[in-house]
This record gives sequence, structure tokens and C-alpha cells, in this order.
Amino acid sequence: MNTGAMRFPWVGWRDVRLGARLAVVSVAAMVAARLLGLQAFYWAGISALIVSTGSPGGSLAAGLSRMGGTVVGLGVGVGTAALLGHTLLAAGVGVAVAILVCQGIGLKGAARVGALTTLFPISAVSGPHALGMTLNTSFSRGENVLVGCAVALLLDWVLWPERPAERLTARLRQDVSLAGVQAAGWLRAYVLGAEPPAEPSLQELLEAHAVHAGLLNALAAEPEEREAPRAHFMAQMEAVHAMVEHCHSLKELVLQAGDDRVQHLLRDELKEMAGRLDDCGKAFGVGRDFQVALWFLGDARHRLDGAYAKVRGDQGTQAYPVQEVFHLVGVIAACHGLERAMRRLESA
Repeated sequence: MNTGAMRFPWVGWRDVRLGARLAVVSVAAMVAARLLGLQAFYWAGISALIVSTGSPGGSLAAGLSRMGGTVVGLGVGVGTAALLGHTLLAAGVGVAVAILVCQGIGLKGAARVGALTTLFPISAVSGPHALGMTLNTSFSRGENVLVGCAVALLLDWVLWPERPAERLTARLRQDVSLAGVQAAGWLRAYVLGAEPPAEPSLQELLEAHAVHAGLLNALAAEPEEREAPRAHFMAQMEAVHAMVEHCHSLKELVLQAGDDRVQHLLRDELKEMAGRLDDCGKAFGVGRDFQVALWFLGDARHRLDGAYAKVRGDQGTQAYPVQEVFHLVGVIAACHGLERAMRRLESA
């Protein structure tokens, strides 16, 4: 049975923690709104979910942006409803004005929130008590947003902080571990004809650059982490990206190799290299024994180089087609690149 095809996407502890944290934040916000006697208390939970980032600075910035957009939207909505009534024309004008006002006062990120909030007072029931209902809807909405943002900030800052530096460190470790698994898998597929590793994992690694950059930028939003070793993280990010590029190159070479047989000249050495890459990635991922694993990886690379030097010539690689030898040399070069990237992690 091909178990590789039955693999499920990874769900790690951080994913469980994220779900639990957002559940607690949203429920706590709604409970607070209910205790304060607010109408439409579910808006507090929605606001808390939207602004909670898990880090104090990120939640504060998101909360201020959402509250600013809400204030603008409610103000524009009440004014538009007073002038044009509760009509579709008022809705269109209100949305356009709210977006322009948000952009004009530096709240571009909250423009959509402002536009959405504009519709609440405009959509209030018209009639003899329209003004009172409009103001009541607006105040209720604003109060719930304020409560939701305050609860999210409290939980993210005091009770359940999750620092960007911690998240970036964890993501880099996860990606290094995954890159080691990918490299080992493609090497084994090359030398043993084994099933290649799952494609979604490599695609996830190829898209990791944007994730790393976003987490690095988030460090600047945290007052207590402005002095975090950004150069250290940037060096590690570059090493991870180099590993991903070499994994991708290795994959392309293995797919091109097809029915090549020359790799059997270095069968044992390539198998050992695959195992050491896997071990090294996992050691970095768990944060222990990395230097030991790196030493074994370097030793395996030296053995591979020595074995390749011995099989060059009439009794070795020259007995095979040039294209096969080209693939083998490319695979060896990718192994060199992966080892160098691993060493950059140690020196970062």
C-alpha cells in the first residue's frame, strides 16, 4: 500500500494553540459585552477575532485601526442617513465617502471596515423614530467594537502573549525540519527508486519566504522586541531559503533522471547523505544536538566526495551516458548546497 499518498496535512501544537486562543478571545469578548448589557453582543466577538494577532503590538495596531474605521464609518453613516434617508443612494454615497475619509486621514488599512460600518446606521429601520434607532444602532456597534478590541488586547498582552520572535523561531525550525525531510525523500527516490515525498510540503516551503518576511516585520510592532536580533533572523531566513532552492533543484534533477543507473555507483553514500540531512533538519527543528548532527552531515558529504572521486574514469562514470553523469553531478552539487545552508544556520 502506498502510504505516502495517504498523508494528511500537518497539524501541529501551534495550530491547536491558535484555535484555542481565538476561541477563548471571541467567547470572552461576547461574555464581557453581555455583562455590560450591550445589544448585538456578537459584534464584540467578531471584533476580537479580527484584531487578535497573538502579539501585543500587533493586536494594539489592529485594534486602533478597527476602532478608527468604525468611528469614521458610524459618523459618515449617521450623517448620510440624516441627509439622504435610509436609501440605496445613501448606502452608495456613504460607502464612497467613508473610504475616502479613511484614506485621507491615514487609515487606509481600515477603509473596508469604515465602508462596512457605514451601512449599519443607513440600514436602520426608517419611520418616526428613525433618528433614535440610527443613533442606538451606531452606539451599540461602537461599544461592541470597543469591548472586543479591549478584550483581545488584554488576552494577547497579559494572559496569553505570543511574541513574533517566538513565532518566527518556531516557523524557521519547522521549515528547516521539513526541508530536511524533503531533501532526504528526493535523494532516496533518486538512489533507491522510492516514492517521492509529497508535493504540498515542498510547495509550502516555496511559499515560506512571504511568511518569514511578515513575521520579521512584526518584530518592529513590539516595543519589547525592537532590539531583537534581526540580523540573526535574517541570516537564518536566507539559509532556509537556500535550502528550499536546493530541495527544488534536487527534485527537478530526480524527475529528469528517470531510469538512470549511474547513481548506483554511489548508492551507499547517497543513502547515508539522505539520512544525515533528515537527522540534521530534525535536530535543528527540536533545538538540540544540532552541532552533532551537523558534524555527521559533514562527514557524510566528505565520504560522498571521496567515493565520487574514486568512480570517475573508465571503470566508473565514463561507462554511463553523459546525461546520467550530468544528473549525478547535479545531485552531488545539491547535497553540497544543502550542507552549506545547514552550516549557515549554525553560524547565524
